[in-house]
Amino acid sequence: MDVAQAFSVFCSQGVVVARWVFEQVEDLVARKGRRRAAEWLSVELGVPLSRARGLLALSFDLFGPRCVEPEVRAAAVQVAREAGLGLELLLAVNSSVRALRNRGAVSVDKLRLEIYEASRGLTVSEAKDFATSHVRALNAQLREDPSQQALRVSATPDALGLRHVHAAYPDADAAAIEHALRQAANLLIDDPACDLTHTQAMAEALKRAVFATTNWASNRRGAHPKKIEHILRHPMVVIPAIGMRNLGDGMLATTDGATIHYSELCGRIAEEYGYIMIYAENAEGKPHTEPVGGALIKRNPRFASPAQRLMISADQQLCADPTCHRRATNCHMHHIQAWADGGETTLQNLIACCATHNRQNDDNPTRHNNGRYIRHPHTGQAAHQTPGAPPEQATTNKRNLSKKSARQQMNQHLQRARTP
Repeated sequence: MDVAQAFSVFCSQGVVVARWVFEQVEDLVARKGRRRAAEWLSVELGVPLSRARGLLALSFDLFGPRCVEPEVRAAAVQVAREAGLGLELLLAVNSSVRALRNRGAVSVDKLRLEIYEASRGLTVSEAKDFATSHVRALNAQLREDPSQQALRVSATPDALGLRHVHAAYPDADAAAIEHALRQAANLLIDDPACDLTHTQAMAEALKRAVFATTNWASNRRGAHPKKIEHILRHPMVVIPAIGMRNLGDGMLATTDGATIHYSELCGRIAEEYGYIMIYAENAEGKPHTEPVGGALIKRNPRFASPAQRLMISADQQLCADPTCHRRATNCHMHHIQAWADGGETTLQNLIACCATHNRQNDDNPTRHNNGRYIRHPHTGQAAHQTPGAPPEQATTNKRNLSKKSARQQMNQHLQRARTP
């Protein structure tokens, strides 16, 4: 098959591709679930995880075992095949079909059939517009607004160093927000000293509104929200304890035999500049599996203290799962040894896992299902240990942001210090 033939399949035989995807992942989904299947598909096809999820959803919507009206679904598949609907069109339409909330007006299968029939000869954008407006009209018939507002922030910056904020609101709310931001942007642009474009001024207006400490809308009790201290935005100094050994309990030994507690060392090194976290090697000359300690450490009976969360977030930067992009600052503090089994809320027993991966962790070490999140015995990095594999084979997060974590930075620094 040459390049032209390959493009022809994607542009006119979307159901063939969807069927192939379903056959590839059907058994994997049954054994490991859709999340693991999407991750495998992303690697296998070399596509972003979001695209892999879309392909997985389309393939199961068209060929999966769960179907209320299989005859209607089969008719929709036949229409898509005869009409030569491409993969991109099917993916675009499927996201709108999945947004149907008014299931009393029409079933999902009948809606899909209707949209496929109307999509003959349409471009991807035209078919998407038709499906979106049709589903929106059906949802509008509900007495309750089916819209669900949401906001998400991109996990990593783009090539310009910018992270993207995407918010979704009901039409009326979005229009009101846009109007308010445009008014604020116009006031900024009216200043002769302002050199911002209109879109830049709108972004500045939004930032000022969010960061403002006054003029907030009152909450339900009529009181204005208190100013929030963003502890995770404080500066941090990370210190490699070169020439010292971690004796445990926060004690460090120098090469001349003297001992010092980490808190005393922190007090000597510009504590006023922010939080201080110290790493050191163990007696075998390997990175210790936990930071020695830092300023403001406090033990907590069950939940990690703000200082512990701060240090774990700096230690990892990202969730412990090798495939996850979620930032450690937004993760759960996971107990490696479960709290219910006597695990303590200490730096050695805590790693950051997002809600999804924390929920999937095998808290019972004897249960081999999804694997466990541990600290790698050689590097101390948060890692995922697959069922039955030794801890030395645990895999760590390889994303770029993880490479900037305090743990990796200090491991590299200590390695250079050992090199003659």
